[in-house]
Amino acid sequence: PSYNQTVRAKVALLGLVGLLLGCAQVPEYQTQATKASLVWGGQNRTYQVHVPNNLKPGAALVLALHGGGSNASQTVALTGFNTIADREGFVAVYPDGTANRLFPPLKTWNAIHCCSVAYEQSVDDVGFLAALIQKLTTQYSLDPKKVYVTGISNGAMMAYRLAAERSDLIAAIAPVSGTIGGDPDITDNDNAMKIIRAPGQPVALAIFHGTADRRVPYNGGQGEAMQVGTPARLDLSVAESTKFWVKANGCSSTPQTQNLPPAKLDLYSGCRAGTEVAVYSLNGYNHVWTWTQAIFPGSKSTTQMMWEFFAAHPKP
Repeated sequence: PSYNQTVRAKVALLGLVGLLLGCAQVPEYQTQATKASLVWGGQNRTYQVHVPNNLKPGAALVLALHGGGSNASQTVALTGFNTIADREGFVAVYPDGTANRLFPPLKTWNAIHCCSVAYEQSVDDVGFLAALIQKLTTQYSLDPKKVYVTGISNGAMMAYRLAAERSDLIAAIAPVSGTIGGDPDITDNDNAMKIIRAPGQPVALAIFHGTADRRVPYNGGQGEAMQVGTPARLDLSVAESTKFWVKANGCSSTPQTQNLPPAKLDLYSGCRAGTEVAVYSLNGYNHVWTWTQAIFPGSKSTTQMMWEFFAAHPKP
């Protein structure tokens, strides 16, 4: 690449560091996950997997996708899924996105309208993640009807896309601070909104999003903290993302509302195949995933709430 292209890549990826640092408070400890790889699309795609000692045939698989500018190692600590996997007996896997060769630890996903290297190079992340799911369900004799996906920010966007394009593989997702699409670059004035396509099968959703999110705004638009080193981008809102999935799943358009401080829960039921769409609007929260904090009633963390939702929504 030219000197200008190299500098632009460096600046863009350094800007993603700010996105990573704002994602969540990292716990003081983490359990270990085993590093592994899968050749896909001519590339050696990496991931980390945590298998509990009490694993039994027919267990569940949970994929946790990192945010833009992060990686699998940081996501192990960020989410705390290893701890719950040990207790509940499921496999937790942490895939890696794609990085620029100048900054290998800073990885992104091609989530239809974001982000950075993976988006710009049109990386087939849907294909990679689908192949990884199929490999792990076979390798560990897991139940293919109990495959769940979560992620934060760019990882949440990727979870949305994976669920839409491979709804045959995914039972439920729990995106944190993400969106189903938007305009990847508003500086070109083409108003090119990119939105995930409708899924072929219903998928259950538990959406977690802070009302004070400054990176992927709750009400949509341009996140102020995403302007450094990357093209100015517009994201769709939580309301638009919710409406998309409520329609796709055939749910009632009127939710049941419940206060679960600091969240307001809007639960859309009556959906096809026993799915639901649960929207947790975290009042006053920014772009975070604080699994170490018991922020929900009953001393439950965000990660614990996710797992309970997953466990209640296998594919029929």
